[in-house]
Amino acid sequence: MEKQTQSLQSGLEQNLHSNLDCEPLYPGVEKFMGQVVMVCSGQSGIGRAIALAFANEGASICILYKDEDLDAEKTKRMVQDLGSQCILIRGDIRTKNFCAKAVTKTLEEFDRL
Repeated sequence: MEKQTQSLQSGLEQNLHSNLDCEPLYPGVEKFMGQVVMVCSGQSGIGRAIALAFANEGASICILYKDEDLDAEKTKRMVQDLGSQCILIRGDIRTKNFCAKAVTKTLEEFDRL
Protein backbone atom coordinates (compact mmCIF):
# COMPACT_ATOMS: atom_id res chain seq x y z
CA MET A 1 0.00 0.00 0.00
CA GLU A 2 1.33 3.42 -0.91
CA LYS A 3 2.10 5.99 1.77
CA GLN A 4 -0.71 8.48 2.34
CA THR A 5 -0.12 12.21 2.40
CA GLN A 6 -2.45 15.17 2.63
CA SER A 7 -1.50 18.73 1.81
CA LEU A 8 -3.68 20.45 4.39
CA GLN A 9 -4.92 20.11 7.93
CA SER A 10 -7.35 18.99 8.94
CA GLY A 11 -7.30 16.14 6.50
CA LEU A 12 -10.21 14.64 4.64
CA GLU A 13 -11.12 11.23 6.02
CA GLN A 14 -12.91 10.46 2.75
CA ASN A 15 -9.47 10.34 1.07
CA LEU A 16 -8.04 7.64 3.35
CA HIS A 17 -7.28 4.21 1.89
CA SER A 18 -9.40 2.47 4.52
CA ASN A 19 -12.28 3.38 6.79
CA LEU A 20 -11.52 4.00 10.44
CA ASP A 21 -13.51 2.00 12.98
CA CYS A 22 -14.93 4.47 15.48
CA GLU A 23 -18.40 3.17 16.26
CA PRO A 24 -19.22 2.30 19.89
CA LEU A 25 -18.66 -1.35 20.70
CA TYR A 26 -21.29 -1.58 23.43
CA PRO A 27 -24.99 -0.86 23.77
CA GLY A 28 -25.61 2.53 25.36
CA VAL A 29 -27.48 2.91 28.64
CA GLU A 30 -28.72 6.48 28.08
CA LYS A 31 -26.20 8.13 30.43
CA PHE A 32 -26.55 11.41 28.49
CA MET A 33 -30.23 11.25 27.53
CA GLY A 34 -31.62 14.78 27.27
CA GLN A 35 -28.17 16.37 27.11
CA VAL A 36 -26.65 18.32 24.21
CA VAL A 37 -22.97 17.95 23.39
CA MET A 38 -20.94 20.24 21.13
CA VAL A 39 -17.98 18.48 19.50
CA CYS A 40 -15.22 20.45 17.77
CA SER A 41 -13.77 18.68 14.71
CA GLY A 42 -16.46 16.03 15.05
CA GLN A 43 -16.43 15.23 11.36
CA SER A 44 -13.73 12.56 11.55
CA GLY A 45 -11.17 10.73 13.65
CA ILE A 46 -11.25 11.20 17.40
CA GLY A 47 -13.97 13.87 17.13
CA ARG A 48 -16.23 11.45 15.25
CA ALA A 49 -15.61 8.73 17.82
CA ILE A 50 -16.50 11.16 20.63
CA ALA A 51 -19.68 12.29 18.86
CA LEU A 52 -20.73 8.67 18.34
CA ALA A 53 -19.96 7.71 21.94
CA PHE A 54 -22.18 10.53 23.26
CA ALA A 55 -24.90 9.73 20.72
CA ASN A 56 -24.76 6.08 21.77
CA GLU A 57 -25.58 7.29 25.29
CA GLY A 58 -28.55 9.36 24.10
CA ALA A 59 -27.11 12.87 23.73
CA SER A 60 -28.05 15.22 20.93
CA ILE A 61 -24.95 16.31 19.04
CA CYS A 62 -23.75 19.59 17.55
CA ILE A 63 -20.70 19.11 15.35
CA LEU A 64 -18.42 22.05 14.58
CA TYR A 65 -16.16 21.56 11.59
CA LYS A 66 -14.05 23.70 9.29
CA ASP A 67 -14.68 22.64 5.68
CA GLU A 68 -14.87 18.84 5.47
CA ASP A 69 -18.51 18.72 4.31
CA LEU A 70 -18.67 15.08 3.16
CA ASP A 71 -16.99 13.79 6.33
CA ALA A 72 -19.32 15.91 8.48
CA GLU A 73 -22.42 14.62 6.66
CA LYS A 74 -21.23 11.04 7.15
CA THR A 75 -20.79 11.62 10.89
CA LYS A 76 -24.25 13.20 11.08
CA ARG A 77 -25.79 10.11 9.44
CA MET A 78 -23.90 7.85 11.84
CA VAL A 79 -25.18 9.85 14.84
CA GLN A 80 -28.73 9.71 13.51
CA ASP A 81 -28.40 5.95 12.92
CA LEU A 82 -27.79 5.67 16.68
CA GLY A 83 -31.13 7.44 17.25
CA SER A 84 -29.79 10.86 18.23
CA GLN A 85 -30.37 14.29 16.75
CA CYS A 86 -27.44 16.03 15.10
CA ILE A 87 -26.72 19.45 13.61
CA LEU A 88 -23.65 20.55 11.67
CA ILE A 89 -22.13 24.00 11.94
CA ARG A 90 -19.40 24.90 9.45
CA GLY A 91 -16.79 27.48 10.38
CA ASP A 92 -13.48 28.29 12.02
CA ILE A 93 -13.36 27.78 15.79
CA ARG A 94 -10.32 30.06 15.98
CA THR A 95 -12.65 33.05 15.64
CA LYS A 96 -14.66 34.36 18.57
CA ASN A 97 -17.52 35.47 16.32
CA PHE A 98 -18.00 31.97 14.88
CA CYS A 99 -17.95 30.38 18.33
CA ALA A 100 -20.61 32.79 19.59
CA LYS A 101 -22.80 32.07 16.55
CA ALA A 102 -22.33 28.32 17.01
CA VAL A 103 -23.50 28.50 20.63
CA THR A 104 -26.49 30.64 19.62
CA LYS A 105 -27.47 28.25 16.82
CA THR A 106 -27.17 25.25 19.13
CA LEU A 107 -29.36 26.93 21.75
CA GLU A 108 -31.93 27.81 19.07
CA GLU A 109 -32.01 24.20 17.85
CA PHE A 110 -31.96 22.33 21.17
CA ASP A 111 -32.83 24.94 23.87
CA ARG A 112 -29.78 23.90 25.89
CA LEU A 113 -26.09 23.10 25.69
